[in-house]
Order: sequence, then structure tokens, then C-alpha cells
Amino acid sequence: MGYYSCVSFEIPKKDVAGLLALPPFKDDDQHIYDNVEYLLGIADIKTGKERTYGEKFETVDTVIFSWEDVKWYYDAAKAITDYVESLDHYNFFRIGEEYDDVDIRNSGTMDEDNLEISRYITPYGDDIKLEDLRKELDEHS
Repeated sequence: MGYYSCVSFEIPKKDVAGLLALPPFKDDDQHIYDNVEYLLGIADIKTGKERTYGEKFETVDTVIFSWEDVKWYYDAAKAITDYVESLDHYNFFRIGEEYDDVDIRNSGTMDEDNLEISRYITPYGDDIKLEDLRKELDEHS
């Protein structure tokens, strides 16, 4: 078991190479590299564009990494989060299992047009049309 989160972050495309080079750990911690590779390997990855703010406004190519139901508390997740937060431009969103466990961090220098938090209800089961349901009920009456 464990505590699961949904996590997404967006960074400029030019900064992805540094993310892919993670982590520069000592040899005795090399297993963390495998975990980072695993996390990056299972991410849903999209590309986008965002407006950044600094000395000038500009639109940059971005990359969005997202995970559903991930354990975001191990060393690999910390290494990724620390890297993202070291950048000049980033958006980081995490939703935990608890209703009020929402974590939004950003550099304050990039729009958030490509990420949005929404809570929704997902019903499970087999689809049935109302007319078919009525027929079933009539058959059992």
C-alpha cells in the first residue's frame, strides 16, 4: 500500500536535458538513478508552449510530465522535485489522496495554461442505457 498522488510539472524544453541527467549521486546511492529512470519512463509526457516572464516576455516550448497514482515521497521523487524547483521557470502540481492535500508550486515566472487541477467522480461498473435498465426491471417484476 502507501500514499498515492497525481503529479504534473511543466518545464521549458531546454531544461529537460538536466532532468534526464539526474541524479549525480555517489555510487552507493546509484539505485536512486534507477528509480528516477523508472519514474520518468512511466510518465505521461506532453509538449506545450507557455509565456515566461523575466527581463522580457517570451513564449517558450515546454514539456509536461504527469503521473497518476504515484508514490511521490521516495528519494527519486525528491530529486526530481528539487531539480524542477531549481529552475527559473516551472509549474508543479500535486494532488494527494486526501481531499485537501493539494500542492501547487511555481516559479512565478511562467503561465499555468497547460496544467489545471480538477476533482471529479469516476463511476465504475458496466454501462447501461436507461431503456435497457427499464427492460431489466420490467422482466424482474
